[in-house]
Amino acid sequence: MPRRPVSKIFKFQTNPDAGFDSDEVGKNEYLRDIGRIILKSARRTQILHLECYQCSELTDVGIKYISESIKKLTCLKSAFLNFSWYGSFTDTGVRYISQALKTLPCLENVTFIMESDGWLTDTGMVVLIRALKACRSLRYLNIDFSRCSWMTDEGIPRFGRILNTMKDLKTLKLRFQVCRRITDEGLEKLGQSFQGLISLQKIRLDFGSCDKITEAGVANLCKYFGEMVCLNIVSLNFECCDQLRNIEAGLLSRTLRTFTSLQHLHLGLRWCKNITDADLINISQPLKNLTNLQSLSLDFSVCRGISNTGLLSISRALGQLSQLEKIKLNFSSCHSINGGGVDGLSQALKGLVSLRSAYLNFQWCEKIVLVGCKNLRETLKTLPHLENPIIILHATDWCRDY
Repeated sequence: MPRRPVSKIFKFQTNPDAGFDSDEVGKNEYLRDIGRIILKSARRTQILHLECYQCSELTDVGIKYISESIKKLTCLKSAFLNFSWYGSFTDTGVRYISQALKTLPCLENVTFIMESDGWLTDTGMVVLIRALKACRSLRYLNIDFSRCSWMTDEGIPRFGRILNTMKDLKTLKLRFQVCRRITDEGLEKLGQSFQGLISLQKIRLDFGSCDKITEAGVANLCKYFGEMVCLNIVSLNFECCDQLRNIEAGLLSRTLRTFTSLQHLHLGLRWCKNITDADLINISQPLKNLTNLQSLSLDFSVCRGISNTGLLSISRALGQLSQLEKIKLNFSSCHSINGGGVDGLSQALKGLVSLRSAYLNFQWCEKIVLVGCKNLRETLKTLPHLENPIIILHATDWCRDY
């Protein structure tokens, strides 16, 4: 009889709704039991997926039990660790996890989610990145610091100096959503760390609801992107950053002109109340030069200073991107857009013969009526490779598959 294959994956998830029903000691003992189970597979586990999501009684003691077991996973290549929401763990807990991770010689991929309203500070951020520096095989790094409200600009220079040494990193994802103590100064210090990431191919940065960030901070962050010569995927999210305004064409030109090989771009400015048509005009100028772009996502939803003028400017830039295969545009709740803007978009899409996927959202744009989208639907029908396009119009009006 053939032997049953040995699993190389260890996965554990708590119930997101129920959490743990025990007191603190009982729960920590539960995690100790999970740690013992991890140890039983220590010699063969290559992928660890551990989610303690919404565990309201999660403490540093429980983290310590898990960390002591992780140290034994000498063959581990990928670690996904989610300790988000409601836990009362601190920088000490992060230190326990960090001490475990830095002992793993084969570790290539790390995702560490600490989204929490708890007590994580700059110290925890620096301790974690210092430990990951010891992981010589690391190629993929995804850290979520969202809602860690005690993190400030002061920790980012130390974090960035260590990040700068990770010259073999291929993918970097950092999320600082609702970290309201981070300002323009922090963005510039983080940008400086990009100078050493010479092998980076994909970057995703999320500063949504960091309401002290201005266009000056974004400029100082992006001016270092040119150092990452291998970059082909960029995702930037600044949704709900109310101070953003007057995005300069020169800034975007300097940022994007080095990205001649850029293939995928996402820019999120949702609910940035000071974004206007002038900003979209400035964005469209360098956008049209990204002729190798295959995927483009732009989110301007609830930017109520946008009208047909801004949409038409973006549309003209799209018409120059003949290699585009996927497009996602969100102008929902941009109330000044009407059928004239949609007609202009229709004309631009005619030249995108390589397009395979399209998502166009104009929900709550009351001036656009279903009949007014006839030209758009007819244009989509002419694109030979397009499958299942989605157009969302005002309120419940919905067009799918034309």
